Amino acid sequence: PCTLAIYVNNKTEDITGISFTIEMVSLNTLDPPVTTLKDFASNQYEFIYRLNKFTSDIPLDLINDNKTIIGNNHPAIQMEYIYPQVDDLRHALNIWAIDKDRDKGYTFSYSTKEGQEFAANIPSIRKILDSIEFIPIEPPREEPPREELSFID
Repeated sequence: PCTLAIYVNNKTEDITGISFTIEMVSLNTLDPPVTTLKDFASNQYEFIYRLNKFTSDIPLDLINDNKTIIGNNHPAIQMEYIYPQVDDLRHALNIWAIDKDRDKGYTFSYSTKEGQEFAANIPSIRKILDSIEFIPIEPPREEPPREELSFID
């Protein structure tokens, strides 16, 4: 997997700030291999559920999950939930999308400490998600054969 993480904190050791991450995974490396958006979202939910169960006695508090659109009409599934972290609760939104042409799954995750800050940042998060583009893979252009010039020996 490949992950890009953006954290907004007052101090580098502060883990209570705003977090936005993008994770990319090859769908054929998941067990079992995934081919649909619904299966990818289920796989990722199970991972979050197991991780939370392993790290905390407090269960996830699922707020909602539904279909959504990111970028230019690209289907996705989102899940909003609250989970425990260290000494407080975090409010999170995960958005899952797949790119079948590249056999990749993407997880876009946003979280803050539980409270008003979560809702205040949703318009900015939506703008980021609306700017996502899945550019089609194109084969490399073939160079036309070079013709020899008639006046060069």
